[in-house]
Amino acid sequence: MEVYLELNNHEIWASYTKLLKLSSLDLPFKTSLHIATILFELERPYRAIENERAKLCKKHGEFFEAQDMYAIDMNNVEKFGAYSSELSELLIMIWSGDFTFEPVEITKDIVEQYMGDFATLLDKFVKIC
Repeated sequence: MEVYLELNNHEIWASYTKLLKLSSLDLPFKTSLHIATILFELERPYRAIENERAKLCKKHGEFFEAQDMYAIDMNNVEKFGAYSSELSELLIMIWSGDFTFEPVEITKDIVEQYMGDFATLLDKFVKIC
């Protein structure tokens, strides 16, 4: 039975990189494969959200040639406020598709060892077994 999961953009954006980090651990192959299937399902939405976030940085930030990137000047209240407002609006939006993955089962010792890194993944993406 497939379970349909509704996620907002923040859940996708924040969880994708944490799942990548989790996938780099030395885990049983079935667990690693399960994480890979979740990442596969999240990859396109993550890239779309990250692309929009980058556009907001370009719109409200300044280009720093030495780092070859745009950054928001947090001391510029007007630009930082506009960026923060638009980013918040982007991240609270519900993604317009349903997800059908089950949370991956991770042993309690791994969760405890890396709790700071993966605490936000619990429930929707990871469950302790």
